[in-house]
Amino acid sequence: MIKKGILYTFLLCIINTLSAQDFDTEVGKAITDIAQQLNKKKNIQIAIYPFQYLKNNEEGLAEYITDEFWEGLPRKATSFEVIDRATFEEYFQEHQLKSEGLIDPSTEKEFGMLIAADAYITGKVYVFNSIIRLKIKVTDTQTGRIIATGSQKLPITYDMAKYLGLEGWEEKKKEVEKNKSENPNCAEENVGDVCFQNNTKNFYYIQINDYGTLSTIYSTISVNPGEYGCFKNLPLEGFYYRVSKDKFGNSSNNKLGTIHIKECESKVVTIN
Repeated sequence: MIKKGILYTFLLCIINTLSAQDFDTEVGKAITDIAQQLNKKKNIQIAIYPFQYLKNNEEGLAEYITDEFWEGLPRKATSFEVIDRATFEEYFQEHQLKSEGLIDPSTEKEFGMLIAADAYITGKVYVFNSIIRLKIKVTDTQTGRIIATGSQKLPITYDMAKYLGLEGWEEKKKEVEKNKSENPNCAEENVGDVCFQNNTKNFYYIQINDYGTLSTIYSTISVNPGEYGCFKNLPLEGFYYRVSKDKFGNSSNNKLGTIHIKECESKVVTIN
């Protein structure tokens, strides 16, 4: 228990050094999403089970997120209630099913019935090289039916990466961000980007056209040697592109191709 407490305190200090807009805000979004789904239910009692993790060094991280749910979810509740945490933990200590502080998936339903919960929240923490993925579900105790789900990406910073023992995370994070749209509302607007990296010594005009037999010019940009230019916030559809030294595409050495825009993706096309 002492070792576990030290790990948790250390992780708490790390997270407190992150900007609030990064880690805690994203966890808060996950809490709000689950609460909005549960507020559509009437008069149900919710229990929050300890979040699961895959590796031993992720235990403190899972415990921190579990604590955030215990603290944040009751404040978002309007038509449901969260079981008293002290009562839950008293039952948990009396009927603990695994020494690591986790409820065995094969008996989680029975435990929910024991503590008179109408539904229970379970979650898993997945740590990748550039992000942490949080998966949440809420299960009806009686029927076993899933009544709410959630998923959230949590950021990794230098201190967090050191704590979790991640190698090469900065390069991998940069690579991920390079291929991601800068538009924070890209998912709601259903848009994405495409950028052209000019690795030649020539100046180029780049033109994109709508798909179709009667395609029309959608947009044109110019890119200097060694630089790149982007078409931002494009609709999720296919385009033809033409790379030419001539603004009107009359050059004899045009480079042609097709691209398909994906949501929130910033695709990179290299000109060699």
